[in-house]
Amino acid sequence: MAERAGAVIGALIALVFGLFMVGNVLPDAIDGTLVENVNENYSVTTGSGTVSAVVTLSDPHYYEDTSHMEVTSSESGTDSAAISAYNSGTQEVTVIGLAVSTTRILNIDYYRERDNDQFTYFNSFMGIISLIIAIGLVWMLIKSFFSTK
Repeated sequence: MAERAGAVIGALIALVFGLFMVGNVLPDAIDGTLVENVNENYSVTTGSGTVSAVVTLSDPHYYEDTSHMEVTSSESGTDSAAISAYNSGTQEVTVIGLAVSTTRILNIDYYRERDNDQFTYFNSFMGIISLIIAIGLVWMLIKSFFSTK
């Protein structure tokens, strides 16, 4: 009986660890294969009384919001540039915190979708992997409950 209880406890621990992997680690691994980091430079001039600017990204931002996107540098030492909004339909980024009446080069860091043309069904394949792992973990748990050892 003690062996069976040990197997069940081991299976429960494996299930919790496996679900953690499926829920937390696998999505980051999938994103790592689907996206690539991009740094683009934009020449921006602010007018009198203007402290923001709108620039258009070359490629759509993968995350479709302001997450994983930042202004990494500005040539103007008086800027405290930050991303305030992103329009995924037009790929426009609103940058705030700029000094008035200044021309500068802003460097914007963001993520775009990686070219995965070699494997057309890559997204579907990676999505089903987590389902297969979860089913395997549940099967292992059920098998340990009904083990005859």
